[in-house]
Amino acid sequence: MSTANQTSTPSSTFLSIFDAALEEYKNKTGQDLRTHSFANQLDSCHSADAILAIFQNQVDALNQARKKCQALMKCLNAIVPVLLVFSNILGEGVSLTFSPAKVIFSGFSVLLQAAKDAVASHDVLGEIFERIQAFLTRVKIYSGIELNAEMMETLGNIMAEVLCILTLSTKVIKQRFLKKFLNKLAGRKEIENALQRLDKLTQEETCVMAATTLQVADTINRYQSQEKLRNWLSPPDPSVNHSIARSRHHKGTATWFLDNISFNEWKSSGPLVWIQGKPGSGKSILCSSIIENIKYTCNDGLGSICYFYFDYKDTSKRDVHGFVSSLLVQLCDQSHHFWNVLSRLFNTHNNGREQPTEEKLIKCLKDMLDLEERLPMYIIVDAVDECPNSPLLHHRARRS
Repeated sequence: MSTANQTSTPSSTFLSIFDAALEEYKNKTGQDLRTHSFANQLDSCHSADAILAIFQNQVDALNQARKKCQALMKCLNAIVPVLLVFSNILGEGVSLTFSPAKVIFSGFSVLLQAAKDAVASHDVLGEIFERIQAFLTRVKIYSGIELNAEMMETLGNIMAEVLCILTLSTKVIKQRFLKKFLNKLAGRKEIENALQRLDKLTQEETCVMAATTLQVADTINRYQSQEKLRNWLSPPDPSVNHSIARSRHHKGTATWFLDNISFNEWKSSGPLVWIQGKPGSGKSILCSSIIENIKYTCNDGLGSICYFYFDYKDTSKRDVHGFVSSLLVQLCDQSHHFWNVLSRLFNTHNNGREQPTEEKLIKCLKDMLDLEERLPMYIIVDAVDECPNSPLLHHRARRS
């Protein structure tokens, strides 16, 4: 994977296009989406579900038939996550002052409010949302791969075009140009032209083929790079211990703990759960159950997980160096953001010709933990007392 093609900020071209689209929106609707009240509400939203909950209230306020409300929310349920991911790819998060997704969501909010005040526009609203959803669904594949500069620009243009459609639709509804518009969306040439531009930008033949080609190359490069990093650190494999512990399970093992309030509070808020018990009391088996439970959560895209079993019988699993190396490689396999951090460590050690110190490895793990806007990270460790030089064990002893 070439880091030269990766960027964390939108291109200047996209920024100028999007700024122009925002000014056009302000001129035609009289509202500035960057300072709109809905944008302020989004500051407290840290997930797609939180944003959709606000939209749900607005849709309910339209007083439409239940079937129409469900159809609108179905579209928004598909649109919101895609726009959030695209916005983050372009380097802006919903909590920042300027976020493409944030202003576009504000545009949807204004459109919903305008539709509330013009009951006859509800059918128009459904058609607009359905077409935007259809176009964005085509390029959803972009959300799972690294993008080159050309595709980043295309992505930015797509978001700017969505904003243009919202601008024109809001203007039409506010000005009550509805009679002809309801008969045929093409009755408003400006809107139809904008929809056609979005259609062209998201054509499956062009975008999906290019994205698929890039995805294949990205997958190969990522695999080769991960293997290179794995061979460099040569960490011990905790999955061996995990498999042994899992083989000793019986039906219902550890359910008493997994259903416990304390465990579920830890899953949602952390930061630390410390489990103590006598040797041979089943802590490793309990640990393996926790790992499987967290894996299930992370498989839904709700976080990342790494784990380790210290083992006095295995010299590679009795020190901090092996422990942290294993965590780093596990995390690297789950996210290109983690991959970037570990790759920097690799590059600063003469491209892997030198080995990192224990302190450098710990610093690398801290850098991963400090990444902004990352999903929850679960670190599960068994038998810390079997690591003689464990800082965690010494810290715990001082607290006791």
